[in-house]
Amino acid sequence: MRQPASPADPLRAEYRDATKLDARIHLHEHYSVNPQGLYRWIFDHLPLTAGSRVLDIGCGSGRLWHDNADCVPLGCHITLADFSPGIVAGTAGQLAHSSHLFTFAVCDVQALAFAAHSFDFVIANHMLYHIPDRARAYREIRRVLRPGGHLYAATNSRHTMRVYDELVAAVRGRTPARAAASNDQTAADGFNMEHGGDELAQVFTGVRLHEYTDALLVPEASPLVAYAIASGHLVGEQLDQFRQMVEDRIAIHGPLRIDKGVGLFEAQG
Repeated sequence: MRQPASPADPLRAEYRDATKLDARIHLHEHYSVNPQGLYRWIFDHLPLTAGSRVLDIGCGSGRLWHDNADCVPLGCHITLADFSPGIVAGTAGQLAHSSHLFTFAVCDVQALAFAAHSFDFVIANHMLYHIPDRARAYREIRRVLRPGGHLYAATNSRHTMRVYDELVAAVRGRTPARAAASNDQTAADGFNMEHGGDELAQVFTGVRLHEYTDALLVPEASPLVAYAIASGHLVGEQLDQFRQMVEDRIAIHGPLRIDKGVGLFEAQG
């Protein structure tokens, strides 16, 4: 399994709180063409029942639970955890008045501070491609799952947002690749739809991939410029060049279509 250089320092700066994450989510929420919505689609795959014990590791701003609060069975015990104290504090504030049983924790998926067999479900959405030692993370997830418990882990296709990547690469004068290398999701051996299942099968059983097909249809340059800023992909004059490039393409071809693929791995501990 390829292990990228530790992204701890740049990642801690990027995820000091949920501000940059929410800015990136904004693009997907407003311009995605799949009417179901990703958070509802993921939630609909979770077989939660009253009394389910759930760990959401790398919970981000807690949108999975905030957006689906009306569907969470009463009596679920849900622990939202992230390595960023700022994100955990913000998420706790967002869910402070919820009627559901939420607890919050600051922890690293590579060293989970929970007893063995503590959870029926572990959720790891769009975060495993950041982890330097995924083999260790998988062992930790399996340890805290009860026998027969399930992991649900969302990730992207290697080719998701390819049009955006190509535009960024054109401005930077580089070959198409994800500009900010804080994760390995576009690598052949990264945690993506194409390779993640092979990794999970080394530790878990019954690995299945559920696929979510979607695209962005963006009618103007500004949302993509904001996304580039929040992602740290472009700075200064690069942003002006990027804006002009996107505006020119939209003027000729109409709204810019950016295909994206999301996969949800389901695996049994």
